[in-house]
Amino acid sequence: MSFLKQRIRKRWKLLSIVAGLWLWVLFPIPFLPLFNAPYDPTSIHVSLIIISIASIPFIFLALFMNSGRTRDEES
Repeated sequence: MSFLKQRIRKRWKLLSIVAGLWLWVLFPIPFLPLFNAPYDPTSIHVSLIIISIASIPFIFLALFMNSGRTRDEES
């Protein structure tokens, strides 16, 4: 199994929590209809472009973050 697949399997919960918070807090425009607030439909496209570009470094950070254990301890 590849290194990346192992990291994703170990950290899928952390990745999903970070992604959910990132969407909800920083880019609330797609969630505005839930609260019956008015919004411009083009703002959703802009926010999706921004979130896709800005989330790339955080995804890599979550995947390759060192847990403090060495390879000998993981076995």
